[in-house]
Amino acid sequence: MSCVPGARFTRAWAEQKIVREIMVFLQSHGVGTSRAVRIFKTYGADAIPLVTENPYRLARDIRGISFRTADAIAERLGIPKDSMIRARAASPMPCWRRCPTATAACPRTSC
Repeated sequence: MSCVPGARFTRAWAEQKIVREIMVFLQSHGVGTSRAVRIFKTYGADAIPLVTENPYRLARDIRGISFRTADAIAERLGIPKDSMIRARAASPMPCWRRCPTATAACPRTSC
């Protein structure tokens, strides 16, 4: 008899524990199940520290999560409304990132 099935079971149990912890964390901060699944699929086991560090990255990285949603999560995490991280996330993307062919002298508005 081999120990391999036991090792697989232990590994699967540990992976499921991580998934449960992430889902509980996200749902306790107002994130619904479908969004929590998308967050987990995007960030994997790093979801909790990444979201805690900068919840506004959700709006940038995950389709269907808006600034407003990320802002609500940030508020539940205790990030103040006057924080610099919020101001950076709320400001529009610089023109050079929207349209790489734009120049400072003559930005293209048709990008």
